[in-house]
Order: sequence, then C-alpha cells, then structure tokens
Amino acid sequence: MVGMGPSHSSPKEVKNCSDPRWLRTDMGWDIVPWGFEKLLSWIQKEYSPKGGILVTENGCAVRETTEEEAVNDGARMEYLQGYLSQMHKAISKGVEVKGYLVWSFMDNFEWAFGYAKRFGIVRVDFDTQERTLKKSANIFQTLAKENKLKVPSRVLALSEFIPFNGRLEDTAVAPKKLARPQLSIDDAKGMLKEFCSKYEDQNFQDRMVQCFQQFLIHNDEMQLLKERRRLCMPIQAEIIPKYGFEPTTHGVSQVQAALTAPRLTEDPDIRQMN
Repeated sequence: MVGMGPSHSSPKEVKNCSDPRWLRTDMGWDIVPWGFEKLLSWIQKEYSPKGGILVTENGCAVRETTEEEAVNDGARMEYLQGYLSQMHKAISKGVEVKGYLVWSFMDNFEWAFGYAKRFGIVRVDFDTQERTLKKSANIFQTLAKENKLKVPSRVLALSEFIPFNGRLEDTAVAPKKLARPQLSIDDAKGMLKEFCSKYEDQNFQDRMVQCFQQFLIHNDEMQLLKERRRLCMPIQAEIIPKYGFEPTTHGVSQVQAALTAPRLTEDPDIRQMN
C-alpha cells in the first residue's frame, strides 16, 4: 500500500510491505525487531533529539484464552527479547535511548477491541480483578535486579535483518546445500512431525477455525486462501529451510511436490502425516 503524496501530516511517501514469513501479533501486526533498530537509528540521525529518545510503547497482543496460556506467554517473551536486543544494538551504535516503556504493564481496555486483546506482562482477571505475573514480566525483573538481558541465541538470530523474500538462514540448523532439494524418508518424516506439532497447537487450530467461520459468513474463497497462507507461511518458513528448501511460496511448492513422490507416499507413516 502506497501512502498519499507529501503533506503537512504525511511528509513522506511510504510503501507499506509485509513479508509473508514475518510472524504477527494477535492484532495482526507484523513482528519485525530489526525494523525497530533501524527506526531508532533513523530518528537519531534525522533529528538528534535533545534529551535522547523515549520509547513510550513497545509490546504485543497475544491470544490468551486461559490463565495457563497467559502465565506461560512464550510468544510475548520472544517478542520482547527480540525488540530489546535490537534496541540494545541501536544504543551500542550511539543512539541515545534514554527510556523504555513496555506496553503494557497490565491487561487493559484496548480502544478498538475492548477486553478481547491482551497486551500486559501482568494478567488481569477481569471478573475478580486478580493480578498474576506472566513469564514475560521476569524479563524486566532480571533487568531491574541484574542489569542483564538474557536472550536465547535462536531468538537473537531471528531478530536480525533478513532481505525481503530472501533466504532465511537458520543458525541452529544450517540448510542443506542442494541444487534440487529432495527428501529422504527420514527427512520427510522429520519435517512432517514438525509440521504436525505446529499445526496441532491449539492457538493455530483456533485461528484456522476463525478463518473457516469467516468463509462460511462471507463465502469468499480467495480471502480464505489468503488467510490460510498467512497463518501457515510463518510455520513453513521456519521448518523447510532445515531440509534445504527456500522459505518462500516457491519452496513450499517444492516441498509439496517432493512429498508426493511414490517412494515417500508408500511409507504408511508419511502417508498418514501428510
């Protein structure tokens, strides 16, 4: 989407793009930690604000249907670890970040969705008003007590810049270098087991059900295909590079073709998972 021409309220013409591999929050917003570092660096270079930069809101909505899901908010932890890592990177380059506020301290009333979206690092039971610390709150406890930010190497790697529609490099498992990606029976089983684990996740299942509910209401098949792709592509882009395939729609098509090879479909385990 290209913005309107320059004006007093929109001085820059901006092209808004979204890479299908990017994860998204429960609000549907892209998660792009490296973009945070680039934004902070640009503000410093463009304006050199007196008194430094104050980040007034940084956080994400996560789908939390139960107290257990809320307390174990791994998705929010990784989001914050990624963004904080990139903010630290900006600071190390000379950007004067003087303050940072996570959004939000507690689950609260979201202006467009009411109480349906939860942003807090502290869970609020809206019926009893009971407050419970989520795991993401531990990040800031550690920061306050030890002045340390502990980030898994995988999360740190994923927070770094990746060219739009480029090749995703998995630092934990290097992609196999194959001119024409193929799958052995063991690789096919390993890949399918990873897919099954991700697709059987209740959060993914709930989102997919929502897609089909919208389809039943609006009968828009193209929109259904787009929503299914939006939900599945981040999972596919995470898994298929481990087996030598590009994390793109072309790579997904190659995987689908590889999995239909007779030598693989003859295996009962592969046939069942596929």
